[in-house]
Amino acid sequence: MSLASRSAIEGWGEARYAGDVSAAQIIEAIKKLPPEERVEVVQFAREYETVPRLSPEQLGVLGERLANATDPAEIAELEKTLMNGFYGIKIDA
Repeated sequence: MSLASRSAIEGWGEARYAGDVSAAQIIEAIKKLPPEERVEVVQFAREYETVPRLSPEQLGVLGERLANATDPAEIAELEKTLMNGFYGIKIDA
């Protein structure tokens, strides 16, 4: 991490994960990065996949399948699909 990067996140205090800082703080830190590191952030943002939001009906069908699932792998996949479809962003959790 460059000196500029370290100073860009200075002030985040004891932040251990992104939930400890606001989007505005992250954006301000990005603005302070050197150009080559800002390019990396832009590339990440472009690669971060969005997914189509699901309709209430589609979410309901997934919810029913999830409620009836017994296989842990299927449950994990259904939970991920449900979250992705609800929020419209790729969640890898």
